[in-house]
Amino acid sequence: MSATTVAQPHEHARTASTYRHEALLWDHLDAFLALAVPFVQEAVTAGQPVLLALTDTLWLPLREELGTAADLTLHVDMTELGGNPGRIIPAWLDFVRRHGTPGVELRGIGEPIWVGRRPVEVSEGQLHEALLNAALTPSTPLWLLCPYDASRLDPEVLAEARRSHPTVGDGVEATASSVYAGETHPWTLSEQPLPPPRGPVEHTTFHHGGLAEIRRMVARHATSAGLEGRRIEDLVLAVNELAANSVDHGPGHGEVLAWREDGALMIEVRDTGRLASLLAGRVTPEPGQLRGRGLWLVHHLSDLVQIRTGPGGTAVRVHSWL
Repeated sequence: MSATTVAQPHEHARTASTYRHEALLWDHLDAFLALAVPFVQEAVTAGQPVLLALTDTLWLPLREELGTAADLTLHVDMTELGGNPGRIIPAWLDFVRRHGTPGVELRGIGEPIWVGRRPVEVSEGQLHEALLNAALTPSTPLWLLCPYDASRLDPEVLAEARRSHPTVGDGVEATASSVYAGETHPWTLSEQPLPPPRGPVEHTTFHHGGLAEIRRMVARHATSAGLEGRRIEDLVLAVNELAANSVDHGPGHGEVLAWREDGALMIEVRDTGRLASLLAGRVTPEPGQLRGRGLWLVHHLSDLVQIRTGPGGTAVRVHSWL
């Protein structure tokens, strides 16, 4: 397909002063390109900043069709940025902060869910999508497309995309989602309990003054699982941050579970507190900020992080792929 022959993007009633979070359900690559190419070209022609957070499956053909226009966009490999979906929102917020100018629209294409992701990664990608509706204010001048391969992704994944996006397009037209679940949807997802551990589990409790033993426990499990060097250090630091949060900002005590499952070492920290905001850890701390760094650090140190919080307490599960 030539970039000069693609259809024009569907029309949207919006202004540069509003935030638009739109799912694009495409069923073949040409359908994706037919919308994505002019979407990007229009922005480049207008001098609008564009961030493309895509896997190579979409980025490589899109870059080819865009030609020299691709050089005027920002690109990040979503398999790296979004390996842990908890790292994606800080990137969008940083894009807005760095490139936002009054009266100028920003555009982006973000692909947090793709064919071949582990089920647990898809689950966290879905929570990320729901949180995007609260992470940016309605006045943020960002038009964000989230492409989904409708021909290969599970139907329930597509159904959740309709619940987490106010607008859904199919490459021909975009309409308001009739099943959009709103900004409370992330709480619904986050109150669902994590699946129970499978296999032998080591369990211990901690309180103020007992974090050294937790660090030794995590290092022992990491070494036994075959992790090495920096990965062990990062995991120990991440779990220590979680336990310290429970002690310093939570109920003052908690529990740690460790086990292996599905090619991963799992370390889970639980306490009886409840998060006040689901965006905790998904906003880059300001320089000099003394609080609010713990969960952000955990997201950036870990292969995957799951956070569930509700009336019964909070559980944070850290995955290390083996």
